[in-house]
Amino acid sequence: MLAVVAVWCFLSQFIVATWVLKDHPRFEAPNYSTTIAWGLLQHGQLAGGQVKLQGPGADPPAVLRRYQLPGETLYITAAYRLLPASLVLYAHLPITVLLVASVAWVASRIAGPPLGLATGVLASLQPFVVLHGPVWDDAFLAAALVWLIVAVLSSRLGSPNRSATYVLAMLFGAAAWAALARQEAQMILSLLASLAWILPACRPLRRESVAVAGGVLAALLAWGIRNRIVTGEFALGASRDGITLWEWNGPNARAVWDGNPEALSYDHEVMRSHWNRVAGRSENDINRYYLGQIREHVWQHPFDTLTTSLSKLSLSLAGVAVQKPLTGARNLVALGSNTLLILLALRGLSLLRRILHPAARLIARWFFPLIALPVLAALLVGPVGLRYRIALDGVLWIAAALAALDLLDRFGWTRSLPAR
Repeated sequence: MLAVVAVWCFLSQFIVATWVLKDHPRFEAPNYSTTIAWGLLQHGQLAGGQVKLQGPGADPPAVLRRYQLPGETLYITAAYRLLPASLVLYAHLPITVLLVASVAWVASRIAGPPLGLATGVLASLQPFVVLHGPVWDDAFLAAALVWLIVAVLSSRLGSPNRSATYVLAMLFGAAAWAALARQEAQMILSLLASLAWILPACRPLRRESVAVAGGVLAALLAWGIRNRIVTGEFALGASRDGITLWEWNGPNARAVWDGNPEALSYDHEVMRSHWNRVAGRSENDINRYYLGQIREHVWQHPFDTLTTSLSKLSLSLAGVAVQKPLTGARNLVALGSNTLLILLALRGLSLLRRILHPAARLIARWFFPLIALPVLAALLVGPVGLRYRIALDGVLWIAAALAALDLLDRFGWTRSLPAR
């Protein structure tokens, strides 16, 4: 089953990358990962970022050494260094295949190979995955690594044997890499690792949980020490955190229904006063300034902030790009596919309660919420977009595939699900 899903996903992604995206000379991350990767290759320094922090005419310009977490940047750097130019466009295919295959494996642990196969096919055919899997970014990378870890933990549930050392090393490395890719991955993995010390049924996973927690802690410690060396401050986050929270939750965030609030962060009229205040400041001080601005705005306008957060959540779940016509092909496909996915998933989640296997119940009752809650929290406070919920989509794919198979069983077309 797993091989079939992996091959199916790879072929669909290969076809899209080769013929649909044939005009792309390389994959482009929608954040600054590609630009920073080129700088690392050419100058040996992890540096760079967006000028919106202090404006295009800042004198002296801040040297941005921790603008974003480095997980995706390091992957792109390795791809450019190791792959021939003709293969660079395919560099992200293994990440998407890993994500889909890992989710499919977890599905098979819940209700057998038929659910795993249905989940893999559904995930591979989701329009967003089809078109963006070959070219996307740190969100896909972190989600793939998180679901790989979930797949390994799911396989260990109910197993009396200890994991081999190489499995623990793999969990450590995957957790470290995921922690350096996305901050919500840090939260998801920390929550999952805590289950072995809270739930009696998860006690067999204690060695694995130590490996996962150790990977997250080691990555954060290494990133903090590196930042202390190059910026003079032990910092675990990124220097874009402040301005990202401010532009998506502050006064500019009201433009979420008109387009991208981030665009206003380049507008001289909107940003002049802020750029004047941060002139000459260090990267760390600029980040603190914008964090202070958003704290002040939230304190003074709590209802406005909550309304904006709920609006962003609805847009990310619906997949609508408000800057494009609602009746255009892009929004019609996104709205239709996401509505169907969520409706099927809601039905599937209700069916999960009736599956009798203890490991399946544990995955559904604990693993799924601990993946979903950090992602939903990030959607409330962070930017809008389908890519930001991709880790949550794994849960939706499994639940929707379960509902689809149940529907086929009811009509007598298949007998694919275990007795409930």
